Amino acid sequence: MGDFEGFLGAVPYLIGVSALGFLVIAIGVLFKREWARRELVALRKAYQETDVSDPQYNTVRALYLAARADHDRHAGADKLSTAHDSSGDPGDGGSGGD
Repeated sequence: MGDFEGFLGAVPYLIGVSALGFLVIAIGVLFKREWARRELVALRKAYQETDVSDPQYNTVRALYLAARADHDRHAGADKLSTAHDSSGDPGDGGSGGD
């Protein structure tokens, strides 16, 4: 019986540690998005500053286009997930009822 009481006493600590873990992950995701946005801005600047005759032009262009495609893919996924979450009641079609 003592082991069970010890387990129940540890539950709040387990919940707290789990909540802290989720918080750390959420903050990491936000920082990663901001870092990716800054990286995209830097690549855009480098892409606009390079001349077509520059030997690095193709490399910078490829990096910028790949980063842009990745950003658009993530933005589209975010839009789909938020559209799905805020769609409301699936039975609400606005048909008017009786």
